Order: sequence, then structure tokens, then C-alpha cells
Amino acid sequence: MLSPTPRLKTSSTILAVLLQSLSFNAQADEYFIGGDIAPIVSWADKCTLLVLGCSWSENTHGYGVRIGRWMREGDAGIGGVGWELGYDDLGNISGSTPFCTQPGNILFCPGDTVNWKHEAKAVHAAALLGGRDTPFARIGLHRSTTKSTGTYVSGGGTFSGEASAWGVFLGAGFNYPTSRNLSLSAAADVFMSMKVTDPTNPASTTTAMPLRISAGLNYTF
Repeated sequence: MLSPTPRLKTSSTILAVLLQSLSFNAQADEYFIGGDIAPIVSWADKCTLLVLGCSWSENTHGYGVRIGRWMREGDAGIGGVGWELGYDDLGNISGSTPFCTQPGNILFCPGDTVNWKHEAKAVHAAALLGGRDTPFARIGLHRSTTKSTGTYVSGGGTFSGEASAWGVFLGAGFNYPTSRNLSLSAAADVFMSMKVTDPTNPASTTTAMPLRISAGLNYTF
């Protein structure tokens, strides 16, 4: 059998390098920027879960912006990983809570009511699993800041407070490509262990956990 000529060997080597390069570029990292609106921001906090006689109403408006990077993906865009940084406006919740004290084992409610309002914003950093054209999940950390204001109906008096906290950020969603660079996205995200000023005791804080459902647009480059 004739052995390949040096020229044929060289050409084969060059062809192999070119094919490898094209394969690498076809799966190259992709950066993205995006924005969304959140028509639903549902809070779960001490008032909504535990306090009898508490009433509340939620502002169902929020928005977010984000930047990130999808790392090289597997076949059909499945099995990719990436990262994301984002800013989230979580809207607000307002309500009223009976003001009660509990000396010993006796619950005493003198008739005062606290009217309050919480407004929250957060930034997050998350790892991504999925792909730019597939379902995805994200897990990371958030840093939230919540401003609280309120008044005591009986006896007068106002209060205000601000609480910040770190917490776990969890989300899942789906990206739907509309062109080579643009894709629509829908997602649900939970901001765990968010702190808010306790309206009945402004010197302390209580925990909230907003659920944010959003729809947005991503641009990949």
C-alpha cells in the first residue's frame, strides 16, 4: 500500500484543524442582555401566612434587567451552562395588621391597627443550566433591600425602616428564539429569606419570600 505523500499529510492536518476550529466556533460562548416586566409579584410574609385579622393588597408591577453568558452548549443547545447578573424591582405590598402584645400567655389587642407598606428591590447572581433556546433553571444568591413605612391608626405615630439581606435565588423558565439574535423568555423566580421591617415592632425584622413571574426579551451576541 502506498503511504500518503507529505503534501497529502499536510493538507489532511490543515483540514482537521479547520474542521475543529469551525466546530469550536459553532459552539462558541454567547453573551446576552435582556429585560422583562413582571405582571405578577406575589409576596408571602408574616402577614399573609400567620397573622389573623391582617389584610393586604399587592402591587402587581415589577421589572428586571440582566446580563449574562451562555457557555458552549451540547447538541441542539441542550446541556449548556452559563451565568447571569440581574437587577429586579419587586413592586410593593401594603396592608394593615392588628397591634397586639402578649404579656405572658395572654394575647392583648388594645384596638390599634398598623397600616404599612413594603417596597423591595434586589440584585442577583446566578448559575444557569439549560440553553438559550431551551428550558432553563437558575440558582444563585440575591441581595435585597426593602423600605417600609407605616402609621398607627389609634394614638398616632409613624414609622419607617429599611432592611437588607442575603438570600437564595431560585428560578426556572423557557427561552423561545424569534430570530438569530432575539428570543422571548418567560420565567418564575423566588427570592428566599428577604427581610422586611416588622410593622408591629419596627425595631425588628420579619421574613418575606416574593414570587416573581415575568415575560421578557433577550438579545444574544
